[in-house]
Amino acid sequence: MRSILLLSLLFTAACVEHDDDDDDDHDRDHHDDDDDDRQSCSTDSDCGRGDLCGPPGVCLAPDEVRSVEIAWTIAGKPAGESTCAAIPELDLAFRAGGEGCRKHKGDALTFSPVRCVSGKFVMDRLPWQYDSVSLRSNVREKREHVELPIVEGAPTIFDLKY
Repeated sequence: MRSILLLSLLFTAACVEHDDDDDDDHDRDHHDDDDDDRQSCSTDSDCGRGDLCGPPGVCLAPDEVRSVEIAWTIAGKPAGESTCAAIPELDLAFRAGGEGCRKHKGDALTFSPVRCVSGKFVMDRLPWQYDSVSLRSNVREKREHVELPIVEGAPTIFDLKY
């Protein structure tokens, strides 16, 4: 029982609230808690002042996003044509919800289908409030659902058991 509790604590992701202490007007405008005031976009050129167009189609300051890599293996083996034969496509979702993310708790960015054979998924503009990622097969009979905290500075690695 203690080992289960310890594992639960290890895999509990905490939300990182990214806050800038700069006092210029641009940063105050960008770190406002009211996401409804954010400018909509489909490309970076739709955003002003060096901002980036990030998911879900809103302008974000560069310090409000990060790059993450999600990787997976199948039963300990690299993803490939033979190991992914039974699960050719996956559903991947970034989720918000750690302590301190009350405004974004429950938000998800979902990508589907993701080809299993690629073995990885890179998101270069993930907003900081997304602190965990889930990965599962989109084949109904093989719906193992795994969710892990996003690892800073290293790939988050899944080993699917199919």
